[in-house]
Amino acid sequence: MGCHQAKASSQSAPRDPSTLLGRVGLRSDRNEKQANTQGEKPTSKFRRPRTRECEEAELQVLAKSVGEQLPAGPRICILGSTAFWKESTEPLVKALARRLSLSLRDSNAVVLTGGMPGVQEVLAKGLQNGGFQRVVNLVHLGHESGFCAGEDLAAGLDAVERRKVFASLGDVYLCIEGGAGVAEEAQAAFDNGAFILPIPSTGGASGGAFDFPKAALQRPRHVSPEEWTMLETDGHPEEAATAIVRILCRYLQAEAQKSGELLQGASVNVDEATSEEGLSTLVC
Repeated sequence: MGCHQAKASSQSAPRDPSTLLGRVGLRSDRNEKQANTQGEKPTSKFRRPRTRECEEAELQVLAKSVGEQLPAGPRICILGSTAFWKESTEPLVKALARRLSLSLRDSNAVVLTGGMPGVQEVLAKGLQNGGFQRVVNLVHLGHESGFCAGEDLAAGLDAVERRKVFASLGDVYLCIEGGAGVAEEAQAAFDNGAFILPIPSTGGASGGAFDFPKAALQRPRHVSPEEWTMLETDGHPEEAATAIVRILCRYLQAEAQKSGELLQGASVNVDEATSEEGLSTLVC
């Protein structure tokens, strides 16, 4: 994919940003635009107050529009700090990128980032270097990730709106380090029913700071005590990365068995998830 600006759509014809983002203008907005076109002063006669319900409805339309422009497949979102706080974190992220690229390379899974430096950038570049191309960086309008890895997609008019959309689109959220923003996005994603997988050993929000959702810090049922201990303590990066991919594989397999929609015909031994075939045999 390489370096890309935020894409409008798969069509070649340019689209108005409001159409790209799936936003619905209020009646008063349309009246004001028409008045300006005719050289008249806009009036407040038809203006409606922007209620919370209206904003939530707009956000739902926006998220639906962005989701329709993403490639089909399970969505794995990456949340993390914009600069590494601990020396042990960057080697872990690089090891995770190598393992994920091997496991996901031939799959239909999609990795989403918020187009931010630090954890997201290192992981996105590592995935691409490993041969995994299905990376999409959700950025706000007029902004570029600058990763030269994956493809940028406009997902909001500003950073706040982009974060809300990002928190509504994923199936899994991997959380590495992070501050208050990561904790807020993780909480929103958790409230939306996503599986949140923090790496507590990296500290920051993922270690429980900044009001990170407490329920997401508890060991999930499909994660063994040994695996969880590996994520809670600093250890060999490759071993921790392997544990993360095994957990991810087990979760996706469980979701496939429940819905039959996320993964089609998924049946693979979890031990195979860390081989070179990995999730390419699991995520059909």
